[in-house]
Amino acid sequence: MDPERNTETFAEVVLAIDNERWSGTRFRMRAGKALIARRKGILVRFRSQPPWPFQAHTAADDSADGGRLWIGLDGPNDLSLSFRALSPRGSSGLVPLTLIGRQPDASLSPYAHVLLNLLRGRTNLSVGSVAAEQAWRTAIASARRADL
Repeated sequence: MDPERNTETFAEVVLAIDNERWSGTRFRMRAGKALIARRKGILVRFRSQPPWPFQAHTAADDSADGGRLWIGLDGPNDLSLSFRALSPRGSSGLVPLTLIGRQPDASLSPYAHVLLNLLRGRTNLSVGSVAAEQAWRTAIASARRADL
């Protein structure tokens, strides 16, 4: 993709983990350039819950998703949590609620946190050479099996 061209480009990959704990959970990664709006973030979609026994619910409740959590990255650093909850006014059924806020300002950039941890002798935000080499061996073996 030529970055100088303003042709809209979009790519999406959907991944899944093949184990019991993450069964049915998809991880979707999207990227694009020259799109109308610039957004970087993480969107978590929660599974919807079945209706509670003896709970009055409407057709709108049945079609509702389980909620969303948006974490904006690289500006705007916004947070929003959308879900459905029992109405505070005592009416039956669920009503949509959205909580919106800004992330607290960080005194250091993410890269500065990694560097500071390394200078303090901590490795919880990085990997050592042995782990990095093993990750590459695994990636190369996986690519060969997939004929990439």
